[in-house]
Amino acid sequence: MGDQKLIVFKTVAETLSFSKTADQLFVSQPAISKSIRELEIEFGLQLFHRKGNKITLTSDGKSLKKQVDYILSQYQELYSQVASLKNSFPTHVKLGASTTISQYVLPKLLPRFKNRFPHIALELLNGNTQKIEKEVLKQNIELGFIEGQSQNKQLKYQFFMKDELVLIAHHSNPISDRDSLSTAEFLTSPIVLREIGSGSLQVIKHVLQEQKIKLKDLNIEMHLGSTESIKKYLEHSHCLGIVSIQAIQTELKEGTFKIIDLDNISFERNFYFITSHGNNKPYIEKLIQFILDHHNL
Repeated sequence: MGDQKLIVFKTVAETLSFSKTADQLFVSQPAISKSIRELEIEFGLQLFHRKGNKITLTSDGKSLKKQVDYILSQYQELYSQVASLKNSFPTHVKLGASTTISQYVLPKLLPRFKNRFPHIALELLNGNTQKIEKEVLKQNIELGFIEGQSQNKQLKYQFFMKDELVLIAHHSNPISDRDSLSTAEFLTSPIVLREIGSGSLQVIKHVLQEQKIKLKDLNIEMHLGSTESIKKYLEHSHCLGIVSIQAIQTELKEGTFKIIDLDNISFERNFYFITSHGNNKPYIEKLIQFILDHHNL
């Protein structure tokens, strides 16, 4: 743990004996002497006064000792925390995420978690919000990520991050020349939306209700089961679509799709962690905290 040369220096500084240090660290006395010489050369400092068989710390050695004590204590704290985390996690954790989160958010986060905890096998179930909620309730998954908040009283919801659903048009669609649409134009334009039960559709329905608009008032050409299906459909039609802005970052940079603003209507939503009530397993809380700490990196 830590730099071996620092451990050797700390031990020599405390014992003031190369032979005692060699006995404590189970190495030869010449190896101890060599390590101290290399450290003095590396730092360009004389760390010990040598007089016969006796050694004492120089003033530089005393200063370095304080720094080394702090550094090695931080190593100890780091290893203790990692050991605690490793011991508190099982070897297999089942997760579930609604489509947008599983396709566009978690792929950036889960590799970081695996790098930190390579011994933990993660299994990720993909489905719409309703499906993920049902699987959490059946305890087939331990932690869910959903779009929107259904407020099922049997589930615990915890805020994860904000998202925005945007109205988009493919660059081949003549309407992509427009920057915005009026509400009346929006209602008459053909549009493709996500399927019944999806978090995206729940949000769209809720926002439109606030504007006294029902889904049946829209010119819905089709409901599709994924954001990728919507994007592909728009490539071959003059329909509009509403998707998460998380899903079109690349296409916006390339100019494949354009966001069309709506007068007085914006589709904002939150992503949530969900667990069943009573699921207070410490490793789930640690996983949630890890994701909260890293999702903006």
